[in-house]
Amino acid sequence: MVFKKIDNKLFAQGKGEIILIEPWGENCLRFRSTLNKEITDENWTLLPQDKVIPEININNNKAIIKNGKLICEIDEKGGVKYLNNEGKILLEELWIDGRINKCRST
Repeated sequence: MVFKKIDNKLFAQGKGEIILIEPWGENCLRFRSTLNKEITDENWTLLPQDKVIPEININNNKAIIKNGKLICEIDEKGGVKYLNNEGKILLEELWIDGRINKCRST
């Protein structure tokens, strides 16, 4: 995965997939993903939100975006995990043999 910070968004790309995560109001993140060349910049039925500046940290193995009390981590294989501000896992993808097997929420 290649990670980049673009404005107030976290961008990840790898294995033909593009992921874009951005703050959407207070304590919320919007997750979009595609196998196409680019992500369509449509809000569809979402209500407009005030611009929020999240914390974004990128290193070699993972990228983290935090908006208020919600944190999202993406690892180098594209696995996604959501945590609260205390570090408790709220939702995560479980990988078996390189494929998504299921999601687990607590």
